[in-house]
Amino acid sequence: MAAPPSEARTGVVIRRAGPDDAASIWRIYNEGIEDGLATFASGRATLAEVEAWFREQRFAALVAELYRQAVGWTSLGPYREGPAFDGIAELAVYVDRTWRRHAVGHLLVEAALAEARARGLYKVLGYLLEQNLSSLKLVEKLGFRVVGLHHRHGPARERAANVVVVEKLL
Repeated sequence: MAAPPSEARTGVVIRRAGPDDAASIWRIYNEGIEDGLATFASGRATLAEVEAWFREQRFAALVAELYRQAVGWTSLGPYREGPAFDGIAELAVYVDRTWRRHAVGHLLVEAALAEARARGLYKVLGYLLEQNLSSLKLVEKLGFRVVGLHHRHGPARERAANVVVVEKLL
């Protein structure tokens, strides 16, 4: 059997994540919190919080591995509650600091979009901090469009960040 396109190009293997991946996802997520480019969360997440994500019926996650080591993850989470929103998912992507700018995020988003299509979703949304230029360039390259800007969004603080809202119709 031929290697999936991502593996053939880069050695990165993208696979479905399960509860056994919670510790790796937790580690990478906490790096994102510390760096302040991908989330408003200001305190480290607990492992129990990440483990709880896997109990959410509408949550789906993928892990990127290189040399059998998790180097990133992506998730499709519920956008809003209620059947009117069942065809829409919110996308999250986090990449290990060491592997940023090595196509891991690109491969993860491509795989998440394929997963969304396979699940019958019709739209994927993302919320990006305005200063996260790498992620903004990535989603633009993958066909997302900017649909809005939340000014001074997130926790109340002196310099609250603007959040760019993007979407991709599938």
